[in-house]
Amino acid sequence: MKRSRLGIGFVLLMIMLFSASCGSKVSQTLSKALVQTDGYDFRKTRWGFTREMVTVAEQGQRLFIRKGNVLMFNHKIEDISCKIIYCFKDNRLRAAGYITLTPTKRAHAIVEYCVEENGSPTQVLNDGMLWFKEKSLVYVNAYVSHTRSTPSSYTFSGGILSHLLSPQEDKSTIKMWDGVWAHIDRSFYEELHYERFPLDELSFYEKHLFGVLKRQHIYTFYMGQTKTSIRGNAVR
Repeated sequence: MKRSRLGIGFVLLMIMLFSASCGSKVSQTLSKALVQTDGYDFRKTRWGFTREMVTVAEQGQRLFIRKGNVLMFNHKIEDISCKIIYCFKDNRLRAAGYITLTPTKRAHAIVEYCVEENGSPTQVLNDGMLWFKEKSLVYVNAYVSHTRSTPSSYTFSGGILSHLLSPQEDKSTIKMWDGVWAHIDRSFYEELHYERFPLDELSFYEKHLFGVLKRQHIYTFYMGQTKTSIRGNAVR
């Protein structure tokens, strides 16, 4: 009986040691995959990384969303509040970048930071700039998405002092911006050329990264204590 119990105990001990060894090897393999990277495609990640590998790469960043094919982390570019977003298909990273989820005053500065990092763009689009890299496409755009206005009975004019005064900013109107700074797996981008309906291949957040989806411009007017907001397509 004692021998039987000793045998069972020995087997359980071996199983525990084996499991611990496997877990350690998996962790070491994941760490090596991140350390032995020749170059990164976005931050400390490469195209094809799994959600688990990206999570390890972003240690120290506060996770905002982990849902389906999306990972999102809180972030700031200088003083601009934004999100780091990673988009996956079949648990393989194929698009990533920085996006604003709410309009902010200085989101247009994202464009300046992108140009500073990447130099002159390959293409200047009607609504953004594009760089073609060896493995990636880099896209950046910023646009006014919310205008707040407090109407006044008067407006500023230099009059006879025009030659002495600097142009004055209209303080009764505040413009808020949205921005996107995207990195797209170039092979994924090229595959879309063979799709009959390429938009159907993009997830909601991938459409934001591609610049396909933009926040509709909202105008907010304050008349005394009354606040009125209307969408841009209603303003003529």
